[in-house]
Amino acid sequence: AILYDTDPVFAAEELASLIEKEADFEAALAEFEKTANSDEEKAIYNTIQKDYFGDFKTAKQAVISAVAAAENANDEASQAAADRAIDTAIKTMDDLGASVSGEVDTAFDVNDRLANEQLAANGNLYASSRTTMIIVTVIAFILSLVIGYLIAKSISDPLNRMLQVARQAGETGDLTFSEDVIAAIKADAS
Repeated sequence: AILYDTDPVFAAEELASLIEKEADFEAALAEFEKTANSDEEKAIYNTIQKDYFGDFKTAKQAVISAVAAAENANDEASQAAADRAIDTAIKTMDDLGASVSGEVDTAFDVNDRLANEQLAANGNLYASSRTTMIIVTVIAFILSLVIGYLIAKSISDPLNRMLQVARQAGETGDLTFSEDVIAAIKADAS
């Protein structure tokens, strides 16, 4: 009777706005339930859920009933009792709203803290991964140099021996070679 009698258009707009905000809050609360991973977040969710879906909904229903009683009041005593009931129910809703608001603020703080902790952990992981990648790259480069050297040596040493034998045969015309040279050539061939 309070708002409806003095400004019904404003009352209807406020009611529509409150219903929309309530739906948005319930959707956000459902999303928070899905993303609450830590025990701390789950405890906050449970508190908000209890306050909002339990006590807050009961107080809201009390306001609706008190407003209906005020609209149907036939005498001054009934109107005064309905007004007191409205005031009490609204005070209860305000207190519960403050409680839920405090829990939501706590949820934001916890979420922010957890996000910062995860960000720091990700930064540490990045630094560790980067260091590991640099070390692996350096080791791979050194290993490739060693393997390249060994491959080149395994090719060039036998060629150098063959070149030495060919040079000796060409310069001296002697085709007899020492046992060491023959053993080295045979080792290269196998």
